[in-house]
Amino acid sequence: MEHSDVKHSVTHPLSPADARRAIEAAFGEYAQRFAGFAPQMQWLAPELAQVGFQALGRKIVAQVRVLDRALEIDMDVPLLARPFLGRAKGAIDREVARWVGVIQGQA
Repeated sequence: MEHSDVKHSVTHPLSPADARRAIEAAFGEYAQRFAGFAPQMQWLAPELAQVGFQALGRKIVAQVRVLDRALEIDMDVPLLARPFLGRAKGAIDREVARWVGVIQGQA
């Protein structure tokens, strides 16, 4: 199956340390909620996480770079899934906003 590299950037008001906390908290919830998709996350560097899951018999991988006030997401997306990218990016934006709110509420 052919894949395509897709980039998406999401701005946020958090420091890099708080953004990392948000990513870790979100992934903890998703790992439980979507355990059937075998979600995995590994920090490759303090500002770079690799996230993966299984879908349609394929492993989908994304890298999330934590920047000052932004997340840069680089996804390896099967070409057959490209029609759903707009919806996926919208969901990512909503989830980032939700987890920013969670972290800000803890401050």
